Amino acid sequence: MKLNLYKLLLYTGLLMLPSVAAAQTTKDDFVKGKIYLVSGDTLDVLIKPDREDRVSKQISVWDEQNLAPRRYLPKDLSGFVLENEEYSAKKNFEGKKVFMKIVEKGPVTLYGHTYREDKGKKEIVTDYYLEKKGSGFKQVPESKGKFRTDMSYYFADDFEIAQKIDDKVYQFGDIEAVVSDYNERRKPSQPIANNNNNNNDTPRDTTTTRPVIRDNNPQLIDDTDKPILRSNVPERPRKTIGVEAMAMATYTLISYPNTLSQVYRTTSGGAGFEFGVGFRATVARGLTFRTGINIRDKAFKFTANNLQLVDGQGNVTTATINETGRTYYPGIYFNIGQEWKYFMVGGGFTSSFYSGYRGKYSFTTSSGFSGSEDKTKGSLMVHDINKPDGSENNFNMQFDINLTIGGRFAVGDKLTLKPVLMYSIPMVPLFNSGVTVNNGLSSVELNVHAYSLKLGLIADFGNW
Repeated sequence: MKLNLYKLLLYTGLLMLPSVAAAQTTKDDFVKGKIYLVSGDTLDVLIKPDREDRVSKQISVWDEQNLAPRRYLPKDLSGFVLENEEYSAKKNFEGKKVFMKIVEKGPVTLYGHTYREDKGKKEIVTDYYLEKKGSGFKQVPESKGKFRTDMSYYFADDFEIAQKIDDKVYQFGDIEAVVSDYNERRKPSQPIANNNNNNNDTPRDTTTTRPVIRDNNPQLIDDTDKPILRSNVPERPRKTIGVEAMAMATYTLISYPNTLSQVYRTTSGGAGFEFGVGFRATVARGLTFRTGINIRDKAFKFTANNLQLVDGQGNVTTATINETGRTYYPGIYFNIGQEWKYFMVGGGFTSSFYSGYRGKYSFTTSSGFSGSEDKTKGSLMVHDINKPDGSENNFNMQFDINLTIGGRFAVGDKLTLKPVLMYSIPMVPLFNSGVTVNNGLSSVELNVHAYSLKLGLIADFGNW
C-alpha cells in the first residue's frame, strides 16, 4: 500500500511539471516582434527571446486569447522578426526546414544557421548560406580549397571580388565582408536632379542607375531587375597574360666520373649569368605558363697533368694544361608552374640553338715547350685529340631541366616581382671527353656534365 501511494505521488508530480513550467512563463518574458505567415500575412506579436540554436528550431509567441505561449515551427511560418533581427524559414544542407537569421540583405542575401552539433563535442556552430537571383540558394563551404573554387565562381560577375577570393584575400571567415562589399558596389546612385525650371506636374523619369564593374571598367545600367551580366551565365575570373624580364646570377657545378680524374680535374665551376625576356600566361587557379628567349653561360676551370696530344707528324706529346673558360648559349626557355599570392613553384626546360666559347689557357709539354693564350675562341683541352689544331670543337648544345621555387610580390596593379631560386639538371654532356671504358660487351664514353644553381629576379609586367 505504501508503494502504490509513492507511485501515485510521483506520477502526479510528473504530470504537474508542464503546468508549473507554463505558470512560470508570463507575458513579461516576451518582447515585440513580427511573424510572417505562409499565407503572406504579417502579424505584430510578442515573441520570447531565446538562444540562437533554439530559435532556429522553434519560437514561442504569446497567445492573448489563451494567455499562454504558443509554439511555431519553421513549417508554420515563412519568417519572423525578433529584437530587430530578421529570420527566414529555409532548408539547410540536410533538406530540413529551419529558421535562419538574415545577416546581410541585398542583391546577395547572407543567412546564418546556428545549431548545436548532434555528434562529437556538440558545440554550437553557425553555417552560412547565400541567395542570389539566378544562382539559387547555396551553402558557403568551410574548406579553404572549396571556398576559393566555389565562391570565386559564385561572385564571378564582380571581377575584383572574385580575384580577391582567388588570391585568398577573402576567406571563409570574411564571408560577411564579401557579401557586404558585393552589395555595397551595387547600391543605386542618387537620382539625377531635374534642372527644369518649369513648375509643372509632368512626371519625370526617376529611374536610377548603378555602377557595375566589368573588366575593371565602370558601366551604368538601369536599376531594374535586369541581370547584371549580359549573359545569365556567371563569368569566371578571366585569364591574364604579361611580359617578363629575368636576370639571374649562376654558378656551374662540374660533374664527371672519377676515372677521368686520371686525365684532368676541376678546381671549381665558376660564376656566370642568365638573362631572358618572354611572356607569361596565367589560366584558371594560378596555373602559369612562361616562355621566351634567353642567353646563359656555363663556366669551368680545368687542370690536366698528363694530357696526351698528337702533332701533325704523329708525334705524341704529354702536356700539363690549366684552362679557364665559359661557353655561351642563346636559346629558348619554357616553364609551367603554380602561382599563389606570395609563392610560386614550377618546372620546365632550357634548350640552346648555338654555342660560343671564350677562355684562356697555359700549357707546358714534356719536351719543355710552353705557351699561353689570354683570349681564345677555341679550347685547348676540349677538342678531338686526333685533331690537335682544335678544328673540331666538342662543346655540345645544351638541354637542361629546370626546377624553380620563388616568391611573388605585387608592386601596384601591373608589376609583380618574383625572386627565384632555380636548379638546372643537364640532359646533354657539356663536352665529350674522348675517354671510353669497357663495360661488358660494349664501351661507354665518360663525359663531363655541367649543373647550375641560379638565383635571380623575374619582373612581370602587365595583367591583360
